[in-house]
Parts: sequence; structure tokens; C-alpha cells
Amino acid sequence: MAYSPTRVFPEPVGAQTITDSPWFKAAIALAESHLAEKEKGFQALTQNHRVWVNLSIV
Repeated sequence: MAYSPTRVFPEPVGAQTITDSPWFKAAIALAESHLAEKEKGFQALTQNHRVWVNLSIV
């Protein structure tokens, strides 16, 4: 069987569009979880900043 660079990840039978692809869905889920982690970190950072500002006013 010859090497085919266009078929590295074979699509499952029945996939109609790229968004039906499990590879695409996995990539989106990974990106969303990464974004959620960054958002949690940012909220913690801003929360700590508010506490620091409140202490500095007192």
C-alpha cells in the first residue's frame, strides 16, 4: 500500500462534513477546556488583585 499524505487520519464512514469528524470534535473540546482553564486563572488573578487593592486602601 502506497503512502498517502492526505489520508493520515482516515475519516469514519458516514462523516458528512469536517464538523462531523471525531478528530475535529476532539480538537474543539481540547480548545474549549484550555480556554476554560485560562478563564479560571484570570478570574483568580483579578480576584486577588481586588483583595490587594482593598487592603492597600485601608
